[in-house]
Amino acid sequence: MVKIIIADCDTATSVARKSIIKNNADYRETKRQKKSSVLVIKNILEGETDLSPLNSLNEILAGYEPSDVYFINSDVNLFENLQAWYNKTNNNKNVNNTISIPLALLDRTRKYINDRKVIKQFVSPSNAIKHFISLNAVPKLHRFQTLDHIFDKGYQNKGHISWLERNQPTPANWIKNAKAFDGKQRILDFDNLQIDQNHNQEIMPEQYNEAMFDFVLESVTSDTSIFITEKTWKPLLHGKMFLAYGPKGMYKYLKSIGFEMYEEFIDYSFDELDVAERYQGYLANIDKICNLQLGELKNMFKEKNIIEKVRHNIERAESIEIPSWEDELRKRLV
Repeated sequence: MVKIIIADCDTATSVARKSIIKNNADYRETKRQKKSSVLVIKNILEGETDLSPLNSLNEILAGYEPSDVYFINSDVNLFENLQAWYNKTNNNKNVNNTISIPLALLDRTRKYINDRKVIKQFVSPSNAIKHFISLNAVPKLHRFQTLDHIFDKGYQNKGHISWLERNQPTPANWIKNAKAFDGKQRILDFDNLQIDQNHNQEIMPEQYNEAMFDFVLESVTSDTSIFITEKTWKPLLHGKMFLAYGPKGMYKYLKSIGFEMYEEFIDYSFDELDVAERYQGYLANIDKICNLQLGELKNMFKEKNIIEKVRHNIERAESIEIPSWEDELRKRLV
């Protein structure tokens, strides 16, 4: 029987750090008795491989055998990025056990929808009255800049837009340097105090049915880590075409696990570009969609039978097998 010590960064990195230090003596005693024990540093709700919040990794892992330490998060490229992080920070390069759970937030979103009996709102785009919807809770610079682009181009009346200032107000310097977006709250359903990741963030506003596309602005836009959140999984589950700005290679990854993309509308060549060029490619696709008449988009959807792709993606998102980190760890420990 293997004793598993869990340092849960999903709760708080300070808690994880204390857990690692606190359990060091128990770990060494277990090893002295020639029994098996492993340390799991778990952060599956995040996907960028940066362990710096744990502080002095070499120091707090002193006493643990490197082969008994496992890092778990949702980065598709976890192993490669962990090595890069070691090289950058001169931390312990002997800890190489990694378990990536890249569909962890799809799993959470599916469970939320099923457990709370959330009604999935698939409505044929033939009923759309807007080109897009863009849902933004936490202010991030790329989100602000995208809305600034939308307002500057005059597309705002072609979409439904939320800007909630969750956790923080819009920085004054963003507003000062903006061309057109004022950074004021824009509410569709829940405001910044009502939105909660464990309660209602998976519920789509009623305006969601009225849009052809979900313009997704992901949490991570890394050139190295592929981390996909509920922001992308929701349109796949709800049957909405989407245009997402996220990490490099995210569309390639989605296709590799069986999802179909909407090449009829979107030029995905930006997916393989580095961050600055990728962002410009994203904006170019926004321009492309918003400069078409709504009737043209509807006709393209109908004539090219896009409904089959939408249905396929719903089915794939609902049925794809998602192993738990516990199951993956057990396989390693056999």
